[in-house]
Parts: sequence; C-alpha cells; structure tokens
Amino acid sequence: MHIDVKKHSYDFDVLESTLSTTKEDIIYLWQPGEVGIPFDLDEIKLLGKRIGKKIIVILNKDFYYFWAYKTVYHSNEVVGHNKKINKSFTCLNGKKRQYRSLLVDLFAKETLIKNNYVSLNLWDWSEDDYVFEYRQNKPLYIDGIDETGYWNTPDCFKDSLFSVVTETYIHDLDFVTEKTWLPIYHKRPFIILGPEGVNQKLKNLGFEIFEEYFDYTFDNLSARTDIKVKMVVDQIKKVQHLKFSKERKRLQDKLEHNHNLLIQKVCSGEWLPNLPIAQGPHAYLLNTLWTS
Repeated sequence: MHIDVKKHSYDFDVLESTLSTTKEDIIYLWQPGEVGIPFDLDEIKLLGKRIGKKIIVILNKDFYYFWAYKTVYHSNEVVGHNKKINKSFTCLNGKKRQYRSLLVDLFAKETLIKNNYVSLNLWDWSEDDYVFEYRQNKPLYIDGIDETGYWNTPDCFKDSLFSVVTETYIHDLDFVTEKTWLPIYHKRPFIILGPEGVNQKLKNLGFEIFEEYFDYTFDNLSARTDIKVKMVVDQIKKVQHLKFSKERKRLQDKLEHNHNLLIQKVCSGEWLPNLPIAQGPHAYLLNTLWTS
C-alpha cells in the first residue's frame, strides 16, 4: 500500500490513526511535489514500531525509481508484439488532463485516432474543462483498461508498434510513473510527453531512446504546453506509414537492452536498495540479490 501524506493532513495524530487502521503490514509513505515528508524520519520509525507495521518512506529524490520498482513487481510476462503489427501506436490516458485532452484533440484533427489505439477514460472527467475542437467531448475506451488496473496491458499492445506515453505531469514535477516503465518492461519503443527532459534523462540512465524516428526538441520545453503537444503530434505523424513488423525486428536489440536494464537496476537494488521484497515474477531473483 502507498499513501500520499498530502491527503492525510500534516497532523501526526491523523497520520497515525490513518496508518494504524490499514490492513497492510508494509506501507510506502510518500509526498510527491513537496519539499519532503513533513515529519522527522525517526518519528516515522517509532510510529511503525507502535502500530506493528513496516513504514518505508519514499523521498522525493527516489520517487523517479519507485514506480520502476512497482512496475517490475506487478507486471507478469512480457506482452510483446504480434508477428503482424497493424497499428503505429497505443496511447493510454486515464485521468483527463488539459494536455491529454489537447493531444487527443489533435490526434482527431490528424485522423490518428481511427488508425491507432487511443483511450481517454471517464474517471475524473470533471477535472478538465478543455473544449474539444475536432471531436466530441466524450470518453474513448480500450477494452481491458479501467481505473483499477495500473498494470493492465491491453491486447492492443500486441498490435501496435509504439507507446505514446502521457505522463502524470509535464511541468514542475520531475518524476515518471508506471506509464513510462510499462513500455520499457514490455519491450516497446516509446515517446514520452512528460516533464522537461524526461526522454533525455532516461537516455542518461542508460536506456535507449528512438532518435532514428523522433526529433526530441520538444523534450526541452518547460513552458507553452500547446506548442509542446503539437510538436509531439508532429513526431508521431512521421511514423504512421512505416512497415511496423519490419521495424519491430530492427529494434529488437534496443528493446531487449531496455527491458534487461530495467530488470537489472531494480533487481540489483541499485536504485532503491532499502525497499522490502514483494511477490512478483522477479521476487526470487530480487530476494537472492538483495540478501546476498
């Protein structure tokens, strides 16, 4: 279980009451977007002992990697691609946000929705007052995806070459979530609409990005969301007429490298060495490496 401190007040008594009533023995405590957990870490350790639970504090500097850890633990076998790939990309959008709505609207303008797999789901629809210009103001659904399924991988993954990732934030907060790590885990090429420099940061971490297809100039923009989104759409338009199955074979080494690097970074404990072992397809490997 992971709990956002912001949702449970800065009152320590309120926090203790909240944590003591949870059923889980292990609790991840995090506060994305803020300076840090507003309590002394020793207080948190003592709280864990009092209520008989293991509390793991995820610091802001580590939040980037926390979702990599969760992705590896919660994902099962790699979905992969069909032998014959019919679509260019899949773009999954849960919460409706301004930049996601703009992206989908521009997809509609460029007739990219009909020929690809795009979702824009119903939950939290009221959070965004974006007025669509090129499509009706209604959700787009993909079978197998709902608000409870962080780790669900729809069948359309197999039938599309790329993942177009729309991260939780594209300004201010510098972290990525399972939205970024899932394509890497499932051996998919990707392009990320996210925080400034996110694609380059992955490259700096050793992951391969896809400069043979995309101009990443958009990645460096910190303002003007409309321009950034339009630049991403322009890049996606460039890959609509590839021979998708042929390109997938050509990318095999890159995709294997990215997948293996993710597993290695998580399983070695290099990124988050103090997180507890959990159940998942790599649990035995993680247990072996982290206790040796």
